[in-house]
Amino acid sequence: MGLPSPSYYYYTYSFISRIAFCVGPVDKLYGYRVDRAKIEYDPPKDRGTYPNYYAFPTRSGCDKADRGKLMRGRLYWGTSSQNSTDGYLDHDLNYRGVCYFAGEFCLGGSPSPAQVVFDLYRKVQPLTAIAAGSGDHLNPVQIIYDILTNDDLLGISVDLIDKTSFETVGTTLANEGIYVSVLLRDSNDVSKTLKDLLELIDGKLYWKNGKITLKLLRYESSSYTLDDSQIKDLEIEGKTWAGIPTGVSLEWVDPDRNFETNWMYVVDHAAMACANVVSVAEFSYDFIFTKSVAEKIVERKLSNLTFPRMKVKFKTKSDVQVYDVFRIDSDLYDFTGEFRAVSVTRIGILREVEAIEEISLGTATISYQSETAYSGYEDFAHDYPDYGIVENAFQNIFVWVERDASNPKLIGADVTVKASDKLIDRKRISHGVIGTLKNGLGTNTYFSDRTLEIEAEGEWFNIPLSSTDEEGWWNGTNVILVDNELMFFKEATETSTGWRLTGLIRGVGGTDIATHNAGTRVIYIGNIRFDVPSQWIGTSLEFSIVPIHWWMGNEVFDSAMTQTATFSWQGLRWRPLPVWELRVDDGPGTYVPPSTDATFKWYITTRNGGAGTVVPGSTRPGDGTLEHDKIVVKVLNLSNQELREVELSATATSWTYTTSDQTADGVEDAGFKVRVYQVGTYWSPAAEITVSRS
Repeated sequence: MGLPSPSYYYYTYSFISRIAFCVGPVDKLYGYRVDRAKIEYDPPKDRGTYPNYYAFPTRSGCDKADRGKLMRGRLYWGTSSQNSTDGYLDHDLNYRGVCYFAGEFCLGGSPSPAQVVFDLYRKVQPLTAIAAGSGDHLNPVQIIYDILTNDDLLGISVDLIDKTSFETVGTTLANEGIYVSVLLRDSNDVSKTLKDLLELIDGKLYWKNGKITLKLLRYESSSYTLDDSQIKDLEIEGKTWAGIPTGVSLEWVDPDRNFETNWMYVVDHAAMACANVVSVAEFSYDFIFTKSVAEKIVERKLSNLTFPRMKVKFKTKSDVQVYDVFRIDSDLYDFTGEFRAVSVTRIGILREVEAIEEISLGTATISYQSETAYSGYEDFAHDYPDYGIVENAFQNIFVWVERDASNPKLIGADVTVKASDKLIDRKRISHGVIGTLKNGLGTNTYFSDRTLEIEAEGEWFNIPLSSTDEEGWWNGTNVILVDNELMFFKEATETSTGWRLTGLIRGVGGTDIATHNAGTRVIYIGNIRFDVPSQWIGTSLEFSIVPIHWWMGNEVFDSAMTQTATFSWQGLRWRPLPVWELRVDDGPGTYVPPSTDATFKWYITTRNGGAGTVVPGSTRPGDGTLEHDKIVVKVLNLSNQELREVELSATATSWTYTTSDQTADGVEDAGFKVRVYQVGTYWSPAAEITVSRS
């Protein structure tokens, strides 16, 4: 009586959550993300269409592969009149004025919490005298005024605000075409957001005539003149290039690039020539705006920042206000010029003023190179890097990206693997090119060409190669690809021009051992492998490869250059099996006297149903097809140097090693080894026998 078949059970998990986002109301829902799964709405869900709340579609089922599925839920906009007391999800509290989500997510087979992010939008227009903005982007003044006066933010009384100055600045920014959105994160500091926004537009908030005043730092003519009768203790600091930046950079969130961060860098070559230094001013990337807005911002900042200016310091009884622009006309010091006050300190009846020279710099002084003035990605022409995908002997997959002259800043890629829209694996990989072969590499198998020299000058030189121990050597800690041949190496030694790799194991995973010419590129794969469950064998896998670049001291993900590749995974667990019962002269012994022919025999093997079922015979039962194209026999000495390789037909089940061939190969008296492979697209593992001759 047989034992009963085992039963298997598994658990799935879901969680009900209520997530408060902000004091409302919120106007639009663009989408949400759970872990790495992202849902986008085009067009977005609008509060005008769903006045009280938006109800997400109900989705049934919560299986192991359904992690991140939103099973049911509502988004309450946060209006002061919203009603959420209908018992939804056993919830009867009424959070009026708070934008929040209530719903249930599937966690699949893992009880670990999911990371949930919602993309929400709110439009503000506290200053009705000027337009709110353009599209979903606002005039920065509307945001600044809202932060200052909104009771849920800083809550400053509007009576303390010089509204006219805000409207004047708003008109100027509208004429300049500067429209932005603020990216609010869970840890945003409102005061920092305000500071960063002012820096973005070159604006200043200050106290003037009993009110908070807003002013843009743009070139303006002097409004009054100070002469010797109005100033005393004048100190003049001449122009100097010390500390003057020669370029400006800007990082921002670009809606045209799927809301990924983008870079722009503009340099004043005239300033570089004079200053002989490069100093970069960095700004916040908590703002969303288009590339055309970014260009306007950096060009303006370049003209404001990259030119030396005189500085003055003096005392006066005149009513000089901070940020005033005035003219100094001094016969006593034989000095004239226009200046902007940057600091005013009262000392009794006097004011101590510090000011910098006000200079009108036209765009003619700016060398703006459009081909390099964008992001770190575009620094190398926004190129798609070459990449490769290959199966290997470990029942998984290698992926690499290649740096070349068109991608000098490429440092790697973010790679995602999906099967039938299910996330299988995701890893970050390094760029793979480490140089070119200094000398050619022959085909003399595993051990006669165990060393190769790599030229690795310039940008290629920064992949740190390292040696490995015996276990790591055979388990593929160090993997390289030369043409289409995979190799392991054991030791890496740095040379004056690159690397010397020793301890090569060639033809890994059944790849062809081939001749490689000097100058062939060598790709370092390392030991990063993408593990794919066996259930996806024989299916099409989708690889998404996002280049990562190093630029201006930061990593940038070039999502615009994402490449999607479809790879049909055969799964090397389905590579040919080794031959069965390899024997010599109808064994069981392995002794063959000297000067005697040695005949080796074996059975061809195939699979019968499940993987790994060995069946003697010549065909796969059921379909009548072989799993291989040929039989390959290799003869090696006892030091594992290859002496001979022979190709036989796919149905061959024997081979004779004649006495004359043994003599020609210089077989030692101690003996030799024979390895037999079934070879198709991939090589089977070796069936090996060691022959004794003494």
